[in-house]
Amino acid sequence: MLFSNLSYRFEKGKKYLIKGASGSGKSTLFKLMLQELIPDKGELTMVLDKDQVAKDYQQRIGLIAQSPYLFNNSIRYNLTLGADFSDDLLLEKLEQVGLTDEFDAILDYQIVNNGENISGGQKTRLEIARSLIRQKDVLLADEVTAPLDAKNAKVIRNLLFNLPVTIIEIAHHIDDEFIYDGVIDLSQTIESKL
Repeated sequence: MLFSNLSYRFEKGKKYLIKGASGSGKSTLFKLMLQELIPDKGELTMVLDKDQVAKDYQQRIGLIAQSPYLFNNSIRYNLTLGADFSDDLLLEKLEQVGLTDEFDAILDYQIVNNGENISGGQKTRLEIARSLIRQKDVLLADEVTAPLDAKNAKVIRNLLFNLPVTIIEIAHHIDDEFIYDGVIDLSQTIESKL
């Protein structure tokens, strides 16, 4: 049993950090939140405004992966994945993540070999914009700054902290400048069971 009597409340719009040693269950917790795994006991619920429980809450959660996958296609396609979104909305979200000034004709810019022709920071910001156009209430950020240099890591974390959604981040390396609303240390959970 990885978790026993784990209870935590995440509040709308706040920023949370999940930390812990390798094998402490950080990624497992994300999989439970995304309903990729089902708990043996207990439950996960998302309570909306006016105490309304969301039955399909995993659809309200976006995942920002450490190594996002990008298709050999335009930035437009990589954001929409073939769904119908207006160019105005796409440009608004690209502006929000600070990418509009970095490309000429940004929506038509062609991604090559899973983003080989763009930087790691740009890939991460595209992944964030992909979640933002879908109006996710919660973003799970899984070691998103790990492959980045210190400057780009700070830009990404600053962006996450300024988004008007709940952020739950797994991270090992944290800049002391960023103060989270809550920290869950899963190492303590594991150690208390040993």
